Formats: sequence, C-alpha cells, structure tokens
Amino acid sequence: MERKFYTNNEGQTVGDLFEGVYSKRVQSSKHFMRRMNGYAIETSILDDLSKMGCKEIRIFETESETIYSVSFQTFMDKSVAIDYVSPQRCLSIGEFAIGR
Repeated sequence: MERKFYTNNEGQTVGDLFEGVYSKRVQSSKHFMRRMNGYAIETSILDDLSKMGCKEIRIFETESETIYSVSFQTFMDKSVAIDYVSPQRCLSIGEFAIGR
C-alpha cells in the first residue's frame, strides 16, 4: 500500500495515510482548538479517509512529543462540526489515548 499525502486549502501537507493510519504532525501552540479543547481535521480529508478505509488517527504533537490516537470511527462519532478557515470536525482531547 502506498502512502497518501493530504494537503490543506493552502497546499501545505497536513498529514498522510499509510496502512490504515492517518498521521498528522501539529504544534499545540498553533493547532490546538482551545475553545473546543481538542484537535480538528478538515471534513474533505475525513471524507477521503473514510473512502480509503482509515482505521486510526494519530496526531503527533511536536512541542511536547505527545502522540494522541483514536479510532477513526470514534473520531467520526464523537467529534463536532466546526467552520474555522474551512469545514472541519474537532474531537476533544479527552477522547484520545495519550502516549509518548
């Protein structure tokens, strides 16, 4: 299976899908949604991840070197729709398993 890269509306690479796992690198100081207390992913990316059979989402927070992981289904079931720059879904940090 080939690695598939995803970009945002500005053409910047924001994550990749490999062997059913979507991985995204973030800086909490820039990407943490404080009002929602979580992390968000663009709905256009989530739609494609669903079609591609994504099973897990992993967010690598580079400032603290923390890994947040959650099943794709849990992300979809428990996240909320927001419109910040583009339509996205945001999941509370409390729903993620946390590791290093």
